[in-house]
Amino acid sequence: MPVGTKNKRIILTEGTPALVTNLPAMALKEDQSPSVTGISTTAEGFLQKGSIPAGTANVVKQYTISTVVYDWFFNRLWRIDNSGTTPKVVYGAPEYTATYYRQGTGEVECRDTTANILKILPFGSGSIAVFKSDGGYIINNANSQAGNFQRGDFIQEMKISTATHAIELDEVCYFVNTQGLFTVKPDGSIEEISFLVRGATRLVAAALSANYAQKIVRIGTGMAYDVERERFYDYGVAFAFTSRRLAGDNDESFSVNRAIFEYDLSDASLGEIQFQTQVEARGWSQTITKSMRSTDTKGNQNIDVSLEKVGTGMSFQLRIVSMSANMKIKRIYVAQEGLTTGSRRS
Repeated sequence: MPVGTKNKRIILTEGTPALVTNLPAMALKEDQSPSVTGISTTAEGFLQKGSIPAGTANVVKQYTISTVVYDWFFNRLWRIDNSGTTPKVVYGAPEYTATYYRQGTGEVECRDTTANILKILPFGSGSIAVFKSDGGYIINNANSQAGNFQRGDFIQEMKISTATHAIELDEVCYFVNTQGLFTVKPDGSIEEISFLVRGATRLVAAALSANYAQKIVRIGTGMAYDVERERFYDYGVAFAFTSRRLAGDNDESFSVNRAIFEYDLSDASLGEIQFQTQVEARGWSQTITKSMRSTDTKGNQNIDVSLEKVGTGMSFQLRIVSMSANMKIKRIYVAQEGLTTGSRRS
């Protein structure tokens, strides 16, 4: 039989939810979601509809000398040379822009494999990342006016399929391939930052761009990574949010009879939310539609929705399938009713 006490539990806490696809939905935290798409990256503290932030490529100053195009990094000319049997990075003497003058050997060989060099990218305080289709290198001390560069060993993990798959943001080098999104440090160490979204549909090897104001790396048009908050956002389909999966206390069955939404409306218009619930994996309920109004456009509001015929089980989820553009969700609670030992599950 049901016990008399009712417990209110948070399934979405204050804060823009982070997408996490590589962990069980039962193991997620209150600010994580196994499936959330089309949300705003600027409504910090709220769940709100939004679109992927605009992104731009790195700006590279270039000079053309006798039809040959050079990049201008660290006060000297640089270019990729794949013309011979040994791919190499060519560099010029400092200061010269109208004429190419070689300094020292004038080149850094990248001969461990015969694959062409696809991109060179300055990052850190004086390093250059050299990307090929099967790996890469780090040239350190590239800001040395004397040309005292140090090219490290071949890094097999550091591979991209095309030049647009690497970018610099705040002196950090990001690159993407079929294994995920990574960063590389000047010492050559590689870190996968996409572990929590491994297997996500939109995590693909695509052109990288950056929103430098928001500190966000865009992966093609379907996904974005918030550098400062270490969150991934999905934009492959229209807005939707699925909560983490709640488990019963002490692995016992329970029933949810109410859902409480704390919200804010950005204007005086009526807001609307449509959501569904699911017990265990029995299928999503019929859509519940609720309208809400705010008498103070800046004041927090909440709506308490009774849930009928939800049933009892070992887990519970809620998903929002639609929400008006003027609505921002701050927190979501559910009220659960526990069952005594031996209670029958519906």
